[in-house]
Amino acid sequence: MLPPTQNPNHRTTFPINSRLEKRLTAYIAAAGAAAIGTLAATPAAEAKIVYTPANQVLDFSTQKQIPLDLNNDGIPDLYFTGGNIGYSDYVAAGPGAGNGIVGAPGSAAALAWGTRIGPKDQFEVTPELMELQDCKTFCSTQGPWAGKYNRFLGVKFAIGVQTHYGWVNLNMKKRTITGYAYETVPNQPIMAGEKSGPTVAHASDPADLMAPSKPPATLGVLARGAGGLAIWRRDEEVVVR
Repeated sequence: MLPPTQNPNHRTTFPINSRLEKRLTAYIAAAGAAAIGTLAATPAAEAKIVYTPANQVLDFSTQKQIPLDLNNDGIPDLYFTGGNIGYSDYVAAGPGAGNGIVGAPGSAAALAWGTRIGPKDQFEVTPELMELQDCKTFCSTQGPWAGKYNRFLGVKFAIGVQTHYGWVNLNMKKRTITGYAYETVPNQPIMAGEKSGPTVAHASDPADLMAPSKPPATLGVLARGAGGLAIWRRDEEVVVR
């Protein structure tokens, strides 16, 4: 047999037997599987928080329900409702279908800055009271949100089939939404007030971190009139004369 032509620009091919070809095929397949495994083991994307500043007044004079879309996908994630029942004026928060809000006994929790919001929280799936103003004899405001200018509503909501956590910042002295945010990584907790990166909570008044001590109440209790209103009162009231 003549030797192959010694041309540096010419690649000479040699036939390979079927046994070697099978081994090469198996090796290539194994190498490909290993590469896919390496890609699958690549760390997940770094957590990212999407924050949206706002200045939305909760005005229920023209509509009784105000929706809020945390991730701007066209699907409301929660609703704020309000109106009058007798001599009383109320504000409540409710989640969209399949979502939830962090609850306190008989109300929506008014979370302090830096509070962790995540899978371990108790989420309510029905509308919960935030604030109630009773003006039958004189005007007094009750509820965990009464007179609070910087508190957070904890929220869990769905993007597709995955659960995400977020918060809504409200100034209830002016009944205004001042901003909201959510964590883009599914099932990743978020801190109330966290806008980006790690958050270290400021020192808080211990009284702010305590859950309000009062009997449970719902919108159904309000419908009972004055008797129901007496159930849903705090020891401390913000009085407007």
